[in-house]
Amino acid sequence: MSRSQACLVAALVSTAMVLVALLSVFSARKDVLVAEGADLATSESILVDARLQDILAHADRFATGTRVFKEIDPDTRVVAFVSGGWTDVPLHAGRALTGTPGEALVGAGRARGETTVDVAGERSTVVGRLGVRAASLLEEQAVIVRPTLFADTPERLRVDGPQVAQRFRSVFPDHSVEIVGSGAERRTNVDVVTPVLTAAGWGAAVVVLIAAAVAAAAAEQRVLRVRNLVGAAPSSLVVGVLLRSVTVLVVCAGAVSVTSNAVAGSLFVRPDVAPCLGALGCGFLMAVSGLLWTGRRRWS
Repeated sequence: MSRSQACLVAALVSTAMVLVALLSVFSARKDVLVAEGADLATSESILVDARLQDILAHADRFATGTRVFKEIDPDTRVVAFVSGGWTDVPLHAGRALTGTPGEALVGAGRARGETTVDVAGERSTVVGRLGVRAASLLEEQAVIVRPTLFADTPERLRVDGPQVAQRFRSVFPDHSVEIVGSGAERRTNVDVVTPVLTAAGWGAAVVVLIAAAVAAAAAEQRVLRVRNLVGAAPSSLVVGVLLRSVTVLVVCAGAVSVTSNAVAGSLFVRPDVAPCLGALGCGFLMAVSGLLWTGRRRWS
């Protein structure tokens, strides 16, 4: 394809990728807003009487993103990561916890102007500020990483994570599990806009991607016809087109990834856009190869 045709295809592919990347950022932003409104508890949170050490001993049985909280006082809790990190924590400054003992997340009204916070007689370093903005529901809260504050005997713990209730029951069948108010009396989670917006965004991205595939296949037809007449095998011609398409995809995906990460960083969210961009890239390559192979009679 010519340079102008390649630019057209790249523009269409980039448009589709930007759509799904922005949807990922939007979804991540929605998750942190929900987390703030729910006092950092997920809809799958459970309360149990257990030892942190016992839960950590079966870390491989829990999903990525599982974490354990213990309340020190109404405004302070200590957290331990069982598997993976904590991606939906609402922040307006700093960074998320890495799990290193001594880290802390505090609201704007807690330890104001200080870089450390004193909890249970121990100083912890403030690495991030809770809440999607300074004036938030979490401005007096503090979350710290201090494994030493968990007791060696069973105590009241809150466990968050994907499918945590089912997984906890399978690991500890003799423990009672209390679901943290997932009903309407504690919080509402009636979200009509997000599913519609997500479906519409993905639908638009697929349409644009198909248009890009059609444009790429049409741009290659004349060259393919000439090369086929001089003896090139159809399969090798299709492979050559796919290799050129991969180059366009890599450039577009790289640019979109950098841009989306910059936007996400400004909003203090960490969406994983790579799977979405990879899915679009695979779909584009499949569409181009299918169009070329089914239309090979026109140039063979």
